Amino acid sequence: MKNIVSFFLLLLFCRGLHAETAEQGIIFSGNNRGLLLSCACEIPAGGLPRIATLRDSLGKGPLLAACGNQFFARMPKAGDDQILAQKQARLQAQIMKDLHYDVINIGEYDLCYGLRFLQSLEEDMGLPLISANLRDTEGNPVFPPFRIVIRDGIRIAYIGICSRSDGFNFRVADPLPVLQELLRKDLHREADFVILLADAPLSGLKPFLDKYPGIDFTVFAKELYATPFTRSAESGNYAHLGFQGQFSGYLRLIFRDPDANWKDLTLQYRNWRSAENLLHASSQETAVLQRQYRRIRDKAKSACRAESRKSPNYYYWDLISMTMEIPERPDILELIQNLVREDKK
Repeated sequence: MKNIVSFFLLLLFCRGLHAETAEQGIIFSGNNRGLLLSCACEIPAGGLPRIATLRDSLGKGPLLAACGNQFFARMPKAGDDQILAQKQARLQAQIMKDLHYDVINIGEYDLCYGLRFLQSLEEDMGLPLISANLRDTEGNPVFPPFRIVIRDGIRIAYIGICSRSDGFNFRVADPLPVLQELLRKDLHREADFVILLADAPLSGLKPFLDKYPGIDFTVFAKELYATPFTRSAESGNYAHLGFQGQFSGYLRLIFRDPDANWKDLTLQYRNWRSAENLLHASSQETAVLQRQYRRIRDKAKSACRAESRKSPNYYYWDLISMTMEIPERPDILELIQNLVREDKK
């Protein structure tokens, strides 16, 4: 439960920074490649039941954003149980609907069973699917390129892109000209904070982010590695979610002035959090050492407060390890286990 306790400390900390603010948290999931439960990793992690617990633990409704590569693990091959794979994907879609996901980007692996399957999810369940560069065979957009969610006075725009070759009933346009056109239409004027959900390699997108302003934060769901700290680009900073759903991302927005720029306080926040954790772990240490740890904590907290006062609008990123420290929510777990039991009959 350490992760959840740390989040409550995080929220209490930020509420003390300014008396008059609009605040919003966003949970990012993705790149789980069809996994409904924990991965078969050395340390099992991930799964929708843990995402549900994480969301519930954060109190005042965090937004939920899926960054891509949710529904399938691979293209179907001879001998695969394709009916089961689609049943599992539909169950995942139903759970995401029940958890009230605000936006779902379509990634490369979501297209493994073609475009029609995804369209059926949108039609049957009303899933908020987006993709700025997915096209039908005639070159027409299939899903909205972006979605704006308004919560607590903050207008948050999500753009979704994917990168892969064309399929038998869809085409994938080059995302860079598509993004450039969206930014040329001044999307940032319609939203206070613009997020790019990117199923795309960093190597192809980083030059674009360095050249064109208008995107405040990018979350990648393509690479195998995850980033606990944000990394910098000229057009906002970015982070990676990692692979198989082992991590979720959490972005906290603090908003006071629609005309001010955004500042990334991830480093300052993590310094404070590390010092706080060090202090909590020192309960068995001598009083002298505890006082020293308390001074370190107070210094880090003061530094974060000072930076926050300089910028009316700021955010910070946290990478959450979705291990057994976060329990699986029983009702979601039961839904998935029922499907497993039915398959074994």
